[in-house]
Amino acid sequence: SCSFIASSYTLNIFYFAGDEYKPLGTIIVERTVEGNFSGYFVPKENSDELWQGMQTAAKEGHGYSIRTEFNKETFKTFSEPVCVIILPETEFYIQKMEKERQARQHGAQQDNRSWLQKYWLYIVAAFIFVVIMNAATEE
Repeated sequence: SCSFIASSYTLNIFYFAGDEYKPLGTIIVERTVEGNFSGYFVPKENSDELWQGMQTAAKEGHGYSIRTEFNKETFKTFSEPVCVIILPETEFYIQKMEKERQARQHGAQQDNRSWLQKYWLYIVAAFIFVVIMNAATEE
């Protein structure tokens, strides 16, 4: 399937390597046409260089810290009308299905008649059919 990007936002991340902050990578948040947001991390360095930089900072007694530069003015916002779609209320639907299931079970439990009491009408109809067929063959 094809996905078109409607808007995106990038957030640069830096890590402290002893005396200065070095670029760690970028977090990219994208919004698709459907309105869903998806984010992922893109590293600036490969993992070996990053690992060596962290080990060097640890040997020098520096703690590992991360920072980002966030400016509200670069974060553009907009509003859109919300489309109302008629959907069944999930809770009501589940309750309705539960009531129907209980009604079916309740109906099956209430019928404690014998086999003959349940199917006497079919037996009588079959008996009458056999009598009529025998009467028709005797003539």
